[in-house]
Amino acid sequence: MKRIFILFILLLTSPVFASPTLSDQFILEGKPFSLRQSPLDSYLSAKKLSAGKLFSKKCADESHGYQATWEVKSDFLFLITIKEVVCNGPLIPRKISNIFPSVKNGPVKADWFTGTLYVELGWGFHHEGNLETTHNNFQVLEIKKGKVISSKYWEDHWKEF
Repeated sequence: MKRIFILFILLLTSPVFASPTLSDQFILEGKPFSLRQSPLDSYLSAKKLSAGKLFSKKCADESHGYQATWEVKSDFLFLITIKEVVCNGPLIPRKISNIFPSVKNGPVKADWFTGTLYVELGWGFHHEGNLETTHNNFQVLEIKKGKVISSKYWEDHWKEF
């Protein structure tokens, strides 16, 4: 039993190393925030397009080889920009028309996307006596065929010390 307990403690306290991925960006009130999902992935999948072929300089440690920027305008989700991820280099802006040939320039209404988006607003702290709780703040958007159905603020309480 003692060995199991020690093994359990070692597993809990061992550092975990993972490759960071570059998240999509979401513009909220003029400021960029990280987006937990990538709505463009569902479009590429439905059209049988490969991010690996569209973005040839994909790094091994990146999830899909690009960073998209999104924004809600008039209650609809829009794709604003796409940038290619280059290993150990700057992001390279790409033309949206490479994926959406009918769009010359400018934003694309994301009418293909239905789902929930979590916009990471940052960390917050709550103090109550000797207890301090940290939490990640989110703006949660419910989207149906590109239209925002609901938007709410959510705090993810995850650690107490």
